[in-house]
Amino acid sequence: MCAQATGSRIVMINPVADAGIPASEVAPRIGGLNDKAMGFLYNGHYSAPVLFDAVRQKLTEKFKFSSVVDKVKPNVGAPSPDATIDEVAAKCDAVVLGVGA
Repeated sequence: MCAQATGSRIVMINPVADAGIPASEVAPRIGGLNDKAMGFLYNGHYSAPVLFDAVRQKLTEKFKFSSVVDKVKPNVGAPSPDATIDEVAAKCDAVVLGVGA
């Protein structure tokens, strides 16, 4: 929020735009994680590996994955490249996606 003084008034300006997110459908459910290819895609923030290692450990204690794919975004502040998303989508049945902060 930004405040601007104009004479004896303060005008508040809200910089948040309407998201305008289009409606989408929920992805189909896969019925469980055992014998599935599991992906982990996260930003390159220095704390992300600690968080994702803990999540991966908890999940592998509970489920037996057929394979695991780890991907780190090359730029913390930018979206994942299309090629990375395509690769994860092609190789994985489910993906844990997130950020470390």
